[in-house]
Amino acid sequence: MKRFMNVFVIGCCLLALTVVPAAASGKAAAKPSPDATVAMLKAGNVRFVEGKATHPHADAARLKLAGSKNQGDYAYATVITCSDSRVPVEIVFDAGVMDIFVIRVAGNVCDVDTCVTWMSAGRSNTAWPT
Repeated sequence: MKRFMNVFVIGCCLLALTVVPAAASGKAAAKPSPDATVAMLKAGNVRFVEGKATHPHADAARLKLAGSKNQGDYAYATVITCSDSRVPVEIVFDAGVMDIFVIRVAGNVCDVDTCVTWMSAGRSNTAWPT
């Protein structure tokens, strides 16, 4: 299981598509660089593995925000993962509501047309540059 988790984390880090500054309520919201995003995902996974998860952005205020704001103003990565509920990306990377745009794929199959469509959705939901 530990080897699976290591491979999963490395795979997700490689697939994490990061973002750059985006508009948030009229002000530029600084997004982490690609290297910083991978570091954030790795650090979150270390906290998860060590049982020291902080569960950020999981309070009632963030849930209310999720119902009224664009995820693109908050998400810092898009992760393509298996649809298996035993691998909850937000928990494995100790991320909160609206922190990661997650694309769940059944059967670990992602053909070019389908992936482009999903990644386009991720792009708009994480405010990637054009």
